[in-house]
Amino acid sequence: MNLLIAGASGFIGKSLFSKLNTEYKITALNYRNDDSHHSFHSLDLTNKSDIKFFFENSLKYDVLIFLVGLAHKKGKGKDLDEFMVINNQTLINLLSVLNSLNKLPEKIIFSSTISIYGEQYSQNHYFEDSYKLPLSPYAISKFKAEQYLLKYFKDTTWILRFAPVYSQNFLLNIDRRTKIGCYSFRVGQGKYKLSLCNIENIAVVIEGIIK
Repeated sequence: MNLLIAGASGFIGKSLFSKLNTEYKITALNYRNDDSHHSFHSLDLTNKSDIKFFFENSLKYDVLIFLVGLAHKKGKGKDLDEFMVINNQTLINLLSVLNSLNKLPEKIIFSSTISIYGEQYSQNHYFEDSYKLPLSPYAISKFKAEQYLLKYFKDTTWILRFAPVYSQNFLLNIDRRTKIGCYSFRVGQGKYKLSLCNIENIAVVIEGIIK
């Protein structure tokens, strides 16, 4: 089975590559050059001509895992255009080119965010049909990409709305919510809770979708 991972140079992408590389043939796409493995390729997904040139002579992939996104910031209103290009237009560019070449994957796995429901700290559970209230440019752009997939590729798409992701060696999403500098703090006498997503759970779910 042939996998295509777009956005493979990020934290989630590198972790998934290391988990899946022994079992599947993977082509990994990055925006910047990454010579850490022969399967990694630099490709600007904002440029449809470059995308077409890359895939014209490529094989057809069974699964696309789309992880492209601006990392570790949600942005301000003035940043919306930038977020829309990276988090939404790159997906449209890639799938439109693959469609024109008759090389659409059988499965599309898209990484989205729990932030599309809004920053509602009083809500304990979310469901697929829960009310959507994307506020940040990050959440708005991810939600737009979701809508595109559900309109044109509903039967072949899995959308994963991640809570903040962490691992034993990647604690940024925990530290930024519990520390100021080197000092830990507690909000509201410790009565507030925050959902987090372990990187291992992501790998388990994605491999389950693949299989």
